Amino acid sequence: MKNIKDLTENDVIHCPTKKEWKEVLKLNEKNNVSAVDWNCYKENTCYSPTHRDGKGGYCSVSYYTNQNKTIHKASDFLVEFKQGDDVLVGDGPGGRRLEKFLMMNPVESRSKYVTYSDEDGEVLSWEFCKLAEPSKTETELQIDKLQKELDELKKMV
Repeated sequence: MKNIKDLTENDVIHCPTKKEWKEVLKLNEKNNVSAVDWNCYKENTCYSPTHRDGKGGYCSVSYYTNQNKTIHKASDFLVEFKQGDDVLVGDGPGGRRLEKFLMMNPVESRSKYVTYSDEDGEVLSWEFCKLAEPSKTETELQIDKLQKELDELKKMV
């Protein structure tokens, strides 16, 4: 998966669907482009995240092609969570932990949320999550967490 923060002024993202458009806009924290702007070019709309000092801009695929921009597919930046995916949850003092993705929060559709549950399947919490790196096992994630705690303790001494 590509990161929108790695793009330069020579890169744009093609968003052929309004759903992809809305999701791509959420990836840019500074974004100042509206979801309704997709209607100008519809399936030919491209998003330029670095335009206007990082606030974003948009135009048609043909315009950016004529400008020799690199055009990326929106799907390269978007994550589709599936039930059972390993996800990292939380950013708090306890660090991240590995959970199984169950479902999107139906009320808060602006962000990716995960619910995790007890053994009986009862929902305990909704939290922001991201896909876990497939190469890291739960043990490796625990080691990373312990290393962070050790680093914090060293700072206190």
